[in-house]
Amino acid sequence: MAALLLAPGRRVDADQIAAQQVMDAIERGKRAVLKAQDREGSWSGAAPQHSVGATSLALLALLNTGMTAADPEIQRGLEWLRKQ
Repeated sequence: MAALLLAPGRRVDADQIAAQQVMDAIERGKRAVLKAQDREGSWSGAAPQHSVGATSLALLALLNTGMTAADPEIQRGLEWLRKQ
């Protein structure tokens, strides 16, 4: 039986994780990624020399959450990439 390590010393069987818990975790991750977006549309964080790659990966992750090119955050990121 598969088990996941969620916190130090705490194991949970994979079948105990409900679909809603997974969706909630994805939503929290999405909010965190959106919060990290720079004003001009990129994601650079602590490594600005990798901002093109970080921005591309952030956009891919957001698109995989169900966001689309119509979302303003995605548009800003794509516009920033086009200028690079």
